[in-house]
Amino acid sequence: MKLEKGRIGLKGTVLIMIGYIYGSTAILSPGVGVGQDAWVAQTIGLGLALIVVWVNTLLLARFPGQTFIEINERVFGPYAGKFISLLFLWYIFHLGSIVLIDHLDFVRLMIIPLTPAEVVVFLGILPCIYAAYKGLEVIVRTGQVLVVFTLLYFGLITLFQVQSYDFANFKPFLVTPFPKLAWAGLTAASFPYLETVVFLMILPFLNQQNKVRVAVYLGLFFGGLVVIWSIMRLILVLGDTAVNYVYPSYYAVRIINIAELLNRFEILAAMNYIMIGFLKVTVLLYAAGLGWAQLCKCQDYRPLLLPLGALMALVSLNNFEHVVGNFEFTTQVYSIYALPFSAGLPFLVLVGAWVRGLPGKVKNK
Repeated sequence: MKLEKGRIGLKGTVLIMIGYIYGSTAILSPGVGVGQDAWVAQTIGLGLALIVVWVNTLLLARFPGQTFIEINERVFGPYAGKFISLLFLWYIFHLGSIVLIDHLDFVRLMIIPLTPAEVVVFLGILPCIYAAYKGLEVIVRTGQVLVVFTLLYFGLITLFQVQSYDFANFKPFLVTPFPKLAWAGLTAASFPYLETVVFLMILPFLNQQNKVRVAVYLGLFFGGLVVIWSIMRLILVLGDTAVNYVYPSYYAVRIINIAELLNRFEILAAMNYIMIGFLKVTVLLYAAGLGWAQLCKCQDYRPLLLPLGALMALVSLNNFEHVVGNFEFTTQVYSIYALPFSAGLPFLVLVGAWVRGLPGKVKNK
């Protein structure tokens, strides 16, 4: 029995994938550790991701209409398949907790610093639980509106920052030692591009299953362009001083001042960060709830969302002692931690399907 009866369109899927990819990068600005070569590292990461997600598209084409949890059990049986599914579900659950604290740390530190972290986190997770409870179609429709707003904001800020651009900030070019640049590229691939592995739980509900590969590559490519341009814009405005700020993207928007009339755009920036964070956490929470329901053979995934959301909030409060620890984990540890889940598990399942000679098309019950 299908737990999700909703269907989503190609345009909506591409848009929420763009928003999902932009997600945490909107505030964390990955790659600033390699200075003016950060955009090069992001380009390398996007190129690597475009190659790796090919595995995901092959897997979905081989098992159309089935989620990653269902595919695991078919390929490896009820025991080994459940173990792989548990690893996958832990990853998307933990990733949700990290994304949640990324955005709510920003809210707590930059907007309401005197509010206890527990209050901010639990108030932040409630709308995500509600949206996930409403189902996939509602998530996608809401996400389309939020992502369109984000893209409009993105274009507006790009235009208003033109007077602050200094193209000399790109010089010298490619001075980062290759090992360090390659590591930055690998980190960029794992965060944020390969985090789209969660869409193995969403793309089976695309109403045009023959367009799955199109949706994946369009979403990944345009999401990557948004991330790369946001980093290039940051370099143009702040240059080497970007590393001095906890939230450099927010500060770069904050200094916009056109004729003493157009300023205070950080309000729009804060709204954008909150909305795009809400979208990403909601997608991860929905995927976790649906996955656990399928794993446990539940009749409905919705009753699981409240306890999962509460646990996600609790874990987020205990992930890191402070914001600096979060940044250190993202830049130094995260790629080692995430790659076995985001790239290794789909590859393992695809190889298992190939070895067992499972057919390319599987009839749904």
